[in-house]
Amino acid sequence: MKRATCVQQARHVLVESFGLSINEADLVLQTLSTQRNTSVAEIAYVFVHHVWQGEPDPVDHSLVRAVEKQLRQLPIEVDQSHLESEHSRTAS
Repeated sequence: MKRATCVQQARHVLVESFGLSINEADLVLQTLSTQRNTSVAEIAYVFVHHVWQGEPDPVDHSLVRAVEKQLRQLPIEVDQSHLESEHSRTAS
């Protein structure tokens, strides 16, 4: 699978399965890319193939662990952001 296709697929999974917006999905990929000094395409490839699809034998185990760690934190961050949005709408 081409790396550009992986970026699109990673965005789709983040939106559909984690409830993120496209902008939030891009931010997650970009943040990991910056933190790991790795291209967004590589982050997306690792996410799609080794984290989401569970393909064995990743080349960089530490990168897989970093992506998994970031994803484990998403529901909490997403829930909090939705609560804050809801609170500001009801407070107005």
